[in-house]
Amino acid sequence: MNVPAPPTAIVFVVDADPRVQEGVRRLLGPAGVKVIAHETGAAVLADPLLSDARCVIADLRLPDMTGPDLLATLRTRRHLAEVLFLTGDDDVALAVRAMREGAADIVAKPQIDSTLWRHIQRMLSAGMPASA
Repeated sequence: MNVPAPPTAIVFVVDADPRVQEGVRRLLGPAGVKVIAHETGAAVLADPLLSDARCVIADLRLPDMTGPDLLATLRTRRHLAEVLFLTGDDDVALAVRAMREGAADIVAKPQIDSTLWRHIQRMLSAGMPASA
């Protein structure tokens, strides 16, 4: 589980719950991944470091927009980082929409552990540039 990520790996986590943000930091920090956390989609979209992100981990339901809305905006801006959603509810329609928008996967929120780490490792090792 402590396989190092690429040295410049930046992962954004977008979740209003500070426990989720901290959980992702604890999971990725030992592997040398820089984690930048925000509570809203708007804050992420305004962050100048977003263009350097290799991966975005976002709640399926953000305070200001849905996860699929965030993903659609990222794609409109030609941001190619993989996006993985976390969810704590069973909104199948929203999950389906997220996958149709191009989400890498959807993980249940209690899985901020090796399950999430495996998904992130796969995304970081894909070698995809952050933007076109």
